[in-house]
Amino acid sequence: MEKIKISKDNDLDQEKFVENNESIYEAIMVISKRSRQVSKKNHEEFDKIYQEREAEKKAIAEAGNNNNQKPTIILPKYEKPYRVAMTELLNEELDFGYIKLADINK
Repeated sequence: MEKIKISKDNDLDQEKFVENNESIYEAIMVISKRSRQVSKKNHEEFDKIYQEREAEKKAIAEAGNNNNQKPTIILPKYEKPYRVAMTELLNEELDFGYIKLADINK
């Protein structure tokens, strides 16, 4: 199976989603859930970088360097979460299913 890469230039049609899923609604729900997971992971990574930068700024201030030395920060460039989720779904990299109601009530 050929891997699909989602980019700004790609136009996706309805058939690609329906081929691998029972319905478009189901595909959208899976993409939405996965997109939120990717977004949360990216946010946690960014927070870690921000905290490191703040610690670096504090260390510079405590050292008394008044020569306007600023800490350098390189931010990662994240791909849009929905693109990651759509790519994973279309390439069949996501496993999802349903919990049976009978199993919940036990």
